[in-house]
Amino acid sequence: MIKRAFLSVSISLFFLASSFSQATPANSASVANRRTAIRYLKLAEQYINEKSIREADSNIELGLAYDESIPDLWYYKALSESLKDSPKSQIVPLVERSLQLGKWAQANRDAARVLYADLLCDTLRFEESLQVLDEKPLIYSSDAEFIRIKDYYGQGTPSSLRDARNRVNVARKVYPEDARFALLFFKHEYARMAKSEPVSDDVRMLASKF
Repeated sequence: MIKRAFLSVSISLFFLASSFSQATPANSASVANRRTAIRYLKLAEQYINEKSIREADSNIELGLAYDESIPDLWYYKALSESLKDSPKSQIVPLVERSLQLGKWAQANRDAARVLYADLLCDTLRFEESLQVLDEKPLIYSSDAEFIRIKDYYGQGTPSSLRDARNRVNVARKVYPEDARFALLFFKHEYARMAKSEPVSDDVRMLASKF
């Protein structure tokens, strides 16, 4: 009985060791590939910050060649294409892929959401853009608020116009040095005046604040 038990344990240990020896090289290669991809990711980030787009693109492609599952690389690829003024139809799938993947290597997820929301806004998908910004965790920043206001003006309904003006009023207080909000406000309100639409008291009041 002891010999049989010993033989059984030995066989089990043999198969366990065999399966471990087969799995370990693959896992090690995967870990090594991810580390290499992240090194290229950090270089890509540096080049993007320096506006060296060609070098950034080269490192992004090298990173993706080692590990396509890193969402940051797809975000930087989308950001690079955006900086090159590539067609938005070409950029949207890239940032969508980044948001569909799992573990981020850096804190880029919210930045990817802001880029995605901006692209949706520019392609007149206003409600979807707002949903991207407002889903948990909600993003509140000058860029996010600027996009929200563009979305509300873009919808053009009485309630959305009220939302746009209310957010402009708040944004001018929270971000007093950001001239984009004043420019956006006057651009849309002048366009409405050009259509002979009446100017409300709240619009006059807000214009006087600027």
